[in-house]
Amino acid sequence: MPRRGDVWAAERIQRWCVIAGTSVVALLGASSGALLGAEEQAEPTTMVVAGYERLRAAGTVGDAALGEILLGELNCLSCHVPGAAGGGVAERIDTKPAPDLRRIGQRATPEWIRELIDDPQASKPGTTMPQVLHGFAPAERARMADDLTHFLVAQSRPGDPPTFAPFRFRARVERGRELFHSVGCVACHATEGAITTTTPSVPLPDLAGKTHVSALADFLLDPEATRYSSRMPSLHLNSAEATDIAIYLLRGQEPQRAEYRPGFEFEYYVYVPQDEDSYSAFLGPPPDLDAEEPRATGRIGRLSLQLPIVMNRGDHSYRFSGLIRIEEAGSYSFTLRSDRGSASALTIDGTPVATKNGDSVRESAAQVDLAAGVHRVQVRYYLRGRPENAYLGVTMQGGPLTEAVDLGRITVFEDIVLSPPARPAWKVDFAKAARGRQTFASVGCASCHALASAPTDISGTYSATPIEGFQSESIAGGEWRHAATGSPSYRLDHDQRAAISAALADPARLAEPRSDAAQITHTLATYNCYACHSRTDDNGELGGPDAERRTFFRVVGNQDLGDEGRFPPTLTRIGGKLKEAALASILNEDRLHIRRDYMHTRMPSFAGERLAALPALLDAVDATAGDLVEPPLSEMAIEDGLRLVGSEGLRCITCHDVGDARTFGVSVANLTRAYDRLRPGWLDRFLRDPGAIKVRTRMPQFWSGGEVILEDIAGGTAQGQIDAIWSYLSLGTSMPMPPGMDLGDAMVLVPEEHPLVFRTFMSDASPRAIAVGYPEGVHAAFDANVLRLVKVWRGGFFDAKGTWSGRAGQFFGPYGEDVLEMPPGPAIAVLETPETPWPQALLTDRNLGGEFRGYRFDADRRPVFRYVLNEVEINEQLVPVVSAGGTHFIRRFTLNTASAEQPLYLLAAEGEEITAMADDTWAVDGRHTVAVSSNHALVAVVRSSQGAAQLLVSIPVGEDQPVTIDLEIKW
Repeated sequence: MPRRGDVWAAERIQRWCVIAGTSVVALLGASSGALLGAEEQAEPTTMVVAGYERLRAAGTVGDAALGEILLGELNCLSCHVPGAAGGGVAERIDTKPAPDLRRIGQRATPEWIRELIDDPQASKPGTTMPQVLHGFAPAERARMADDLTHFLVAQSRPGDPPTFAPFRFRARVERGRELFHSVGCVACHATEGAITTTTPSVPLPDLAGKTHVSALADFLLDPEATRYSSRMPSLHLNSAEATDIAIYLLRGQEPQRAEYRPGFEFEYYVYVPQDEDSYSAFLGPPPDLDAEEPRATGRIGRLSLQLPIVMNRGDHSYRFSGLIRIEEAGSYSFTLRSDRGSASALTIDGTPVATKNGDSVRESAAQVDLAAGVHRVQVRYYLRGRPENAYLGVTMQGGPLTEAVDLGRITVFEDIVLSPPARPAWKVDFAKAARGRQTFASVGCASCHALASAPTDISGTYSATPIEGFQSESIAGGEWRHAATGSPSYRLDHDQRAAISAALADPARLAEPRSDAAQITHTLATYNCYACHSRTDDNGELGGPDAERRTFFRVVGNQDLGDEGRFPPTLTRIGGKLKEAALASILNEDRLHIRRDYMHTRMPSFAGERLAALPALLDAVDATAGDLVEPPLSEMAIEDGLRLVGSEGLRCITCHDVGDARTFGVSVANLTRAYDRLRPGWLDRFLRDPGAIKVRTRMPQFWSGGEVILEDIAGGTAQGQIDAIWSYLSLGTSMPMPPGMDLGDAMVLVPEEHPLVFRTFMSDASPRAIAVGYPEGVHAAFDANVLRLVKVWRGGFFDAKGTWSGRAGQFFGPYGEDVLEMPPGPAIAVLETPETPWPQALLTDRNLGGEFRGYRFDADRRPVFRYVLNEVEINEQLVPVVSAGGTHFIRRFTLNTASAEQPLYLLAAEGEEITAMADDTWAVDGRHTVAVSSNHALVAVVRSSQGAAQLLVSIPVGEDQPVTIDLEIKW
């Protein structure tokens, strides 16, 4: 690493420590020549703290602010715990918790653990982990590191390295390489190959010597399971993506081939064409299966189209992979055969050898020169329709094979096991583990790390002076240093030490809260947000991708969106653009991320109290007064907004998707999330003058100088039209489709003037499902077997091809994506007591919630479902309610209970957590709310039953007048 301060010898940095047991090392400001002889001078590896480095390079804050970041990132307050007088310090310093060690033996090899304890910087250059054993003699230090290793591994017995035999191993390495360099990993970590960056990369250890694929993939899927600090956030990877990145990062491990077995590895793909043109494309050149996910994978002993899996009856493809050993170099002939109408291909070592297109030809032959040795073979097969006599075969002849033989007779597949380098057999020595337990406490490990059997009961545990006990005189005078046996030694450079000294020089200042603006800067630096995002404040512009990393920020599909489409957005005045709830969702959840469709780099999710406070800070600093005031919502305003967005107006759909409908042009932000995200005042300013908000934006200006082009819409004024667009956007995922949108598949049903009732097969429902689509953009599915509302959703209604096309009988889900699942089982049931479990339904059950009597239509053509339970007539109807934030439903029950004798109950909601709110309203899992009202007095209770929280409503029986119950469901 390039030197930024005086030159310090690595060994001296270990022994002449940095942060004192009660203060700071007193070498600040001294020249290296005064401390070291010329022969001792060497360039050490210092600790890398990305946020500190970026702020230091920008020069926008002083040393004290930089030191506060280091105090948090070096976990100083874990030992120097603030006393009663130092409570403010703990609030000001965002301490980074050390990794959880409770299952470290399952994640890391004993050898790697020992090496890290003995010398962290040698094992992981740049790490912020100090060397805790620096004060001991080398032999004693080695013994203690060994004891600690046995103690840590004993906490979780390491299993054997898992057998890992990935299909397309080389392809998965390449896919992992692509993901690592595109989804955001390289914003913090070094790219492949040696490069010099403006700010140092967050270091990675010797992963190949540390861990194995499954452990690393589990960590990438959920980093906060072991690292609570959120410095390593979740990138919302799926299991396949996490595994691919793990394979790429561990590609340096020597693949161990456990054994060769006769036969092939197979991958099975189901092809679902969108239209007839796609069918033709299917029979053209073989598609790139590397870009698809197989429906199933496995091994098979011979080349066969009958696989040991559940298969589609047609429109599918196969890939068989294996190895052949050629004993004698020479010319070999191959013959590829498959049935008429199918397409097939044979490749050897990645080179196409024989190809058969989807015509009447049944075989293709080729002659190939092969060298002696092992060669990779692949056989691919593609088929449209349902043939009566499908077959596939490959024969080979040449060299010692005097007659043509089936390829399967000489093909093998290999078990590939990636594992750390082989070391001598290792097992826990419990005598050493017992000593390591004592050491874990005495040298301070327990102060930072969580552990299942944390040895807090051991006398002599590590302690240090409270942080507020530092005195500026002692810091300046150099009285204190981490030089004592058992104290941790940090490798910091001159600038880092000076920053920590400045932070500790004024204990009173350290106990005071920062200003909101300063806290934003501190938080963005601490969590390295500046690696992707820039922000301009009173101190100038800061952040954004380093010049050396900019090339790795790309647009999906190479669409022409420029820098605005490939770089993460600026955070300048972001609190005045996004609603506070939207900021919180973007930071903490995988929701409201509108750039996922066109930007490779992903917005990660973070946890913790510090980042939870960031949205409110951004709101306080950035927001403009009155920005949340919305124009009145009316049917006319919605209609005008619909026209303006569509092809008859300003043609916003030229660039913007709406729900599941795609634009015909280059796709950018989907409009259905605009209301959830944006402040209406910001959108007003942006639409009037986009260039003033986003420099070099491609968003056009529609009302230049206040001039109105479409004078017949929304009163012919700029304000009226902007308000109309907002009114339309406020419907969210229930927005009606603008004229001119690409609806894609012609079988997608679109309710227009009246609701659509569609009897169909549907996922998660019995074969007697009834889907109802409403023109208001909200839809529902009712199960006539069980008598329950299955789900409600917004956006597109339903794809009818599962019922109408040649592949009828398929079970499809909603066409829209904003789906809310309803409780399982019938809506209403007879319970002996309020504690009786709710009836559970199988898809084959009928009349569980009563006898279905069909449905009738009201004056607005909305269906009313009718059924009878224990002689009680029940009518159930869904009534859409148009509202800002998205149309929702009132679920209305009308019951004639005069003759009822047994107690009836309504299951209003079910989830993991149901919380009572005001006015007979309950929040369910933070996902939706249910408000209960009736023309009779009701009793509603939340109970725990069948592993869930349930909102149960007791229905009055024996009433002369019908009982009406409304459940207003908002999500």
